[in-house]
Amino acid sequence: VLQEDGLTVNTANRGIAFGTAIACFFANLYLTPLDRQLSKIEGLKYFRYADDLLSFSKDRSNTLKAAELMGEAFDCLRVQSKPKAHRNFFFPQTAGHTDGAFEAVDRFQHLGLEFRADQSVGMAREKGRKIRNLFRTAFRRKRHRFSKQRHANGRAQLAVNIARDVVNETFRSVAVIDYYLKHVNDEKQLRELDRWLAEEILSVTFKTGHKKGNFRKLPFGRLRAMGLPSLQHRRRLLRHGHLESSFFQMRNENLIAQQQRRLPSTRKHTGLDSLHTGKHRQTTLVRESA
Repeated sequence: VLQEDGLTVNTANRGIAFGTAIACFFANLYLTPLDRQLSKIEGLKYFRYADDLLSFSKDRSNTLKAAELMGEAFDCLRVQSKPKAHRNFFFPQTAGHTDGAFEAVDRFQHLGLEFRADQSVGMAREKGRKIRNLFRTAFRRKRHRFSKQRHANGRAQLAVNIARDVVNETFRSVAVIDYYLKHVNDEKQLRELDRWLAEEILSVTFKTGHKKGNFRKLPFGRLRAMGLPSLQHRRRLLRHGHLESSFFQMRNENLIAQQQRRLPSTRKHTGLDSLHTGKHRQTTLVRESA
């Protein structure tokens, strides 16, 4: 692994650093043939992101066939699925129903999301913690600004403004938050996050920790009037198309730019690429949603 100036950061005789773009590239390169094989199994739903694979079907034999193909592909590539990451399970339709090859569960986690038998989708616990840490880190980085505010209202307004930047402006945090908001439908979980954020802002304001008495000093309604962001409300705006995430906007623009570079012949004498037309823009967004 090299830095931009060419200096070596890390060397390894085998393997690729986790989380790098090239790791995803090689995962796609090696696993695309498996994708094609699994897509031929009628009645099987199959999803893959890099090296995270998920297949399911109403037909028991389909999933067993998929598991067999995965095993053969892994053997051919000389790779192994981690035992703790490999799991065969099913949602039982009746209580007490068992299956020797599949574990009966009422929920499972995939890519940081928790999918439940009642069709609700929430964030995995550690991902909820990750979102909380985004706000904590932002407050900690700006703590010198809080010391300059003499009055509680000033500190509260500053904390609200920082929280809004986390939700709306900071690219990394927007990418993380909006990814989960786009898929989660657990309103209770989002209400709890909103409540936690209000308590965290009051904790920063009064330097007393998360105490219920803080709301008597500065009511929740007052925080809302200051502009306190709501993840629950943002999720509804995203889901109903009233708000387009700046992260997904940038991703779509990057996809268009990539296609422009690959297809120079589509550029018109006006200097605008045909991919900027409404029709092609809509196609790109649909592909992104899929």
